Amino acid sequence: RGLFEWEQALLNELMESINMVSFSNADDRWGYRPEKGAVFTVKSTYRSVYSLSAPVFEVEPWHASIFNAIWKCPAPSKVSGFVWQLLHSRVPTRNNLATRRILDVGGDSSCALCGEEMETELHLFVPIL
Repeated sequence: RGLFEWEQALLNELMESINMVSFSNADDRWGYRPEKGAVFTVKSTYRSVYSLSAPVFEVEPWHASIFNAIWKCPAPSKVSGFVWQLLHSRVPTRNNLATRRILDVGGDSSCALCGEEMETELHLFVPIL
């Protein structure tokens, strides 16, 4: 499949970073420089990597509290993972799969259960009162 615009932007950013690396013919040597005179620790490396990474998206505070509650919930991890997918519109419904060009439904994203409405997360998991 082709890349989505956001994937292309990330790829371009990665390629720019890779192209900034300069190589020399000098012998390789071990080194660790994130903090002057620091000894290697996982914590200092995490800080170094975390400071370089730009957030992909900003999360509203109430979203963060919901997501934290999901992961701290004593439910099985497959349940937490499914709820996370549901809230991020990542459940593999016919509509999502067709939108991502993973499933060729021939223009028909209707529900496999009822055939009347488009198969989306809302249609499948939110009861109509």
